[in-house]
Amino acid sequence: KNRTLFKFPELVNSNDNPFIDHPSAYYDHVFNITPSESNNVSDVQILSFPVKIFICECDAGTDCDLSNGYKISTTPGKTVSFRANSVDSEYHTSPAVVFTNIPSNRQKLRIGAQQNVQWIGKMCDTLEFQIYGKENVSFNLLLSTFMGGPPTIVQVTLKPCDPGFVLISDDDGFLLCNCSSFLTSLNLGCNVATGTVSRSDNKWIGIYNNGTYNLSAYAYSCPADYCKYNLTQVSLATSDALCDNNRQGLLCGHCKANMSVIFGSSHCQSCSSYYLFTILMYAALGILLVAFLFVLNLTVTQGTIYGLIFYANVIQVNASIFFNLSFLKPLQIIISFINLDLGFPLCFYEGMDDAAKTGLQFVFPAYLLVLTITFIVFCRYCLKSNSSRQRLNRFSHFIGKRAVSVLATLIYLSYSKLLRTVIQILMYATVLTDNGMSFRVWFYDGTIRYFEGKHLLLFIIAMVTGLFFLFPYTLALTLIPIIDKYSDHNRLFYWLNQKANLLKPMNDAYYAPFKGVWRCWLGVRLWLLFILYVPTPFYSSDRPYLLMYIHSIIMVVFLFVQAHIKPFGELQNAEGSKLKLYFAEFYSWADSIYLLNYTILAITVSYLLSNDTIVQHLGITVASLVGLSLIMYFVTVLYYVAAVIRRVRISVGRNERCVNSTLPLTNSQADDIYETIKNTSYIDTDVHYKIVTENDLREPLMDT
Repeated sequence: KNRTLFKFPELVNSNDNPFIDHPSAYYDHVFNITPSESNNVSDVQILSFPVKIFICECDAGTDCDLSNGYKISTTPGKTVSFRANSVDSEYHTSPAVVFTNIPSNRQKLRIGAQQNVQWIGKMCDTLEFQIYGKENVSFNLLLSTFMGGPPTIVQVTLKPCDPGFVLISDDDGFLLCNCSSFLTSLNLGCNVATGTVSRSDNKWIGIYNNGTYNLSAYAYSCPADYCKYNLTQVSLATSDALCDNNRQGLLCGHCKANMSVIFGSSHCQSCSSYYLFTILMYAALGILLVAFLFVLNLTVTQGTIYGLIFYANVIQVNASIFFNLSFLKPLQIIISFINLDLGFPLCFYEGMDDAAKTGLQFVFPAYLLVLTITFIVFCRYCLKSNSSRQRLNRFSHFIGKRAVSVLATLIYLSYSKLLRTVIQILMYATVLTDNGMSFRVWFYDGTIRYFEGKHLLLFIIAMVTGLFFLFPYTLALTLIPIIDKYSDHNRLFYWLNQKANLLKPMNDAYYAPFKGVWRCWLGVRLWLLFILYVPTPFYSSDRPYLLMYIHSIIMVVFLFVQAHIKPFGELQNAEGSKLKLYFAEFYSWADSIYLLNYTILAITVSYLLSNDTIVQHLGITVASLVGLSLIMYFVTVLYYVAAVIRRVRISVGRNERCVNSTLPLTNSQADDIYETIKNTSYIDTDVHYKIVTENDLREPLMDT
């Protein structure tokens, strides 16, 4: 039935097909097949002359259905593709050369070069067309084979150009959509065939609706984790495809419908207002943290956590760079807890946006401070009331001894969290539009105008926090030691020193681990934290490798200076244990190890990011270095746990001796006590006392 067994060349690419220009030669290119070859069905195909082209409507993994009619829409100059199948007179698949024509009455329409003749070698091969012409025009493409027969009609509609494109004439006078002057002025390239705009780094390109019509819009940066960093071609018609983690809108600053912003992540997800009951969890976590600091006495007074806190602060602000792999999440949770953050995603209430989330960042630090002050006031009341309950009095004395150092530690922990929040609130992005308009929006939610609406309230809170806490706190810890040193030579310094002495117990808690000459070094570390924080929101999303280079240089200089001046000294409240004396020297080394660890981490990560190294290498580096620092932290915690156990045992032993002392003494026991008292020196030789100079004298700290 006019069907023959053929071997035919595998010529899929029409540009390399020698039979395109002479289609009849293909059908003459017949090979004789021997009986042995006919058994190998992979080398042969039953072939007959194609007479009809069908458009395939296929799903993955299924055979094609044949349909006789197809409609497509595109814009002038943009490439459109569909899959086609050629069949013979009995509807069996047969390879074919496809001829494409436009009716002769459509003189101002044409298809791309070499697209009027294309090849279909196998079932449902792809045909591509780049169509030039006016906007809002409909016409038919006629697909036919060499053997003739009725053509297959493809109905084409040319739509208006996509946003960012304008209709222009090419060299031959045919119309196509090309890059607008707005995009070319920003040095952005356009791909006419795909209708996309080239995007570099982490720029945002999309649509802005001014309430009347849509405008092409552009911003120089997009927040980290909001936009897809590796997406280099963007269609402005579907600009939300640029957004990541269920976000949409201007700068991808808003969640999709029925989605909410969550704590512990920049993602959006579906939430319920039942999550408001997690307030009980946050309240319990606050009590546990305060109790943890009181019981272990793991405070800034001891000096062992300065390095860890600084390390956790700079790691947390770059979390989007360091913790972008799933197996690093446990490390991120620990680092986040040290920064008073939630390291895992958790809803709070349905409909929460970034403005509400940012405002709530002030609540937990304030809650911790109120909780601690409440403990202090309660214990002070119990002591003044002369309560007869012995256990309550002991608890009050216990809280009172460590109240100042714990309060100072919580303020120090809250400093970096509040600093990050204030910087986030003050950041803005300038949005440019194709009608020449530009305006400022809040960087973390492009739908909110800067210094308007919700942002105005956040701005006021941020300014109050910065002017009345962050700046005075940093300035005071830097200048108080200098003022104290020169207070005898200057009346202004003397007056300032008198005012600073009102907070002398608090100041001593901060300065205890430092040498008298270098007590201002704590303030220098806070200024360093500020310098590292300011550029991070911009470069972490745009050029993270450059940010790591900046951090590397700053940390190398700082580490070199600290190693030279050696600002740390011995503990002021050493109880005489040799282990504790050695430990007083250890925390100076521990601080340097934390700083060195981050310096190596920043240098390594900057190199890996700038050289596009396999992402697993980045994860292994972060896991190794951050894991090492956390091991040091847990060793420190274990030391303090051991110290608490030791103090409990000593206290229990004393109580037992007190109980036994109430029993009647025998004559021999009385003689032993008399001899012990007679031979005992007034100075306990088992206790080591540190000799301090007059310049080092400060108000004694609370006993540990």
